[in-house]
Parts: sequence; C-alpha cells; structure tokens
Amino acid sequence: MRLPPFNPRIAIAIAAIAGATTAIFVKLIGNPFAPSIIATYRLLGAVLIMLPIILYKFKHEFSYFTKRDWLMLILSGCFLAGYFSSWFHALQYTSVLNTVFILMIYPAVIFVGNAIFSRERLSFGALISIGIIIFGTWMLLNSDINRLTHLRHGDLLTIVALFLFAGHYWTGQKSRRKVSLITYLFTVYGVATTGLIFMNLFIHSDGFLVHLGTIEWLSLIGLAIIPTFLGVFVFNWVIKWARPITVSIGMLLEPIIATILAYVILGEVITVSQWIGVTVLFFGLYLFIMSTSKKRTVTISKKE
Repeated sequence: MRLPPFNPRIAIAIAAIAGATTAIFVKLIGNPFAPSIIATYRLLGAVLIMLPIILYKFKHEFSYFTKRDWLMLILSGCFLAGYFSSWFHALQYTSVLNTVFILMIYPAVIFVGNAIFSRERLSFGALISIGIIIFGTWMLLNSDINRLTHLRHGDLLTIVALFLFAGHYWTGQKSRRKVSLITYLFTVYGVATTGLIFMNLFIHSDGFLVHLGTIEWLSLIGLAIIPTFLGVFVFNWVIKWARPITVSIGMLLEPIIATILAYVILGEVITVSQWIGVTVLFFGLYLFIMSTSKKRTVTISKKE
C-alpha cells in the first residue's frame, strides 16, 4: 500500500485555512472596487496562473468536450460569476460569520436538488439533519432581525450566492468528470472572468483603474492565489489519500477558521444569537455528513 507523501490531516487543515482567507481578503480590499470587479480579479488571477500549466500539459483535454459540454460549461461559468459577485457583494453588508456559515450548507442544497431531479427518496436521517440545518440557518438569519437593515440585505445576497453555486455545480458536474480538475477550473473560471469583464466594462467602465494601497494590493494578489491553489488543489489532492468522511468533517473547519480570522484581523464581534444559530447549523451539518456517508459518497466538496 502506497503511503501519502504528506500527512493528509495537515493538508486538510491547510486547505481549510486557505479557503477561509477568501472572505478576509475581500473585507481587507474594502470599497475601492465594486464587488463584481473584485470577483473579476480573483478569477482572472487564477486563470493567468493556470494558463502555462494548461498549455504545457493539459491543452489536449479540451477535445474531450462535446458541444453540449461547452454549452453547460458556459452556463456553469455564468453561475460561478454570479456566485462570486453576490458573495463579495454580501460581504460589504453583513459579517464574515454569516456568509461563510450560510454558504457552508451548499452540500445539503445540492443533495436535495439531486434527490428531486432523480426522484430519489431522502433517508430519515438526511431529512432530520436537513431540518436542523434549515432551523439553524433561520436562527442565524434572525440574529440580524433587530439590527441594521443592511445586514439583512447581506444575508439575502448570501442566500442568492448559495443557490448560484448550486447551479454552477449542477450544470458543470458531468463535464467535470471528463477532464482533470485544472482543465475544468480553467474553463469555468475563464468563462466567468470573460463574462465579468464585459459586464464591468459596461457598468463600471472606469472601475478597474482604482488607486490601491499596499494592503489592498497584497489582499488582491492573495485572493487570486491562496484560496485556489492552497484551497481547491490541496483539497482535491487530499481526497486521494483520506477517507471521504474525514475530508468532509475536516472541511467544516473552514467557516470556524474564517470566523476566528475575522475576529482577530477585522475585529468582528460575534453575538450570542449568532453563536446559538451557528451551533445548531454546525450540528445539523455534522449529522448530514454522518447520515449521507453511509449510502453514498459524502456530498461536501471544496468550493471552487
């Protein structure tokens, strides 16, 4: 039996930390850019870094796509563009904690969607855990009900981002199986970047040319590199060496780490009602992983 060249548990922690930095970098960049422009730079940076690797080793894989694959990948890329724009927009209004924990329920959304599309029955355990997740999300959303209106607006944008990511997954999953991860990411990131560039040129024609300080530039560069390569790619390497349930539970660390970083770096205050909502939501996600892992591959996977 081959041994992994690196401890998978440490790799899971690295991937979780890397993924948790996304929201922090967006908050550090602040308001000089429109959220859709931040999303453009985030995707464009990743595309430019992947380009030489694609040209050197993976360009032949594009021939594996059919016309229908290309159509679905374009649609998937459009959903991905909307997902990043909505999420980054939400971060201008609400807390890191609310966005990362609401987005973390996407496996349950995808799981239910797959069951509906395939007309499958959900197990009793899955139904119970999904019910707890919905209740925890409702509690988290209601933690803002007596606070400023813009916080509620940010929460609603996060829910929009959640369903846009699910759309990105559903439209791209079949094509994803035909090629390596980097080819798939390069394609959907490229589509999303192209769409965002044209949209921003039309809506924010001078928005790309903004003077940034050192922190903002470093945050923008970090946003393009760290979540993609230390997050997505390390996570997908881990899948080859660790049990799926270990990976899924390990990735629940990501919103916790993001919340801690937001408290330490951004000074975000966590209310008692938020803690209660997060606890219920986290418990529901854990039950969901345990109940769905018995019959099929665990549905939690790293977000691109």
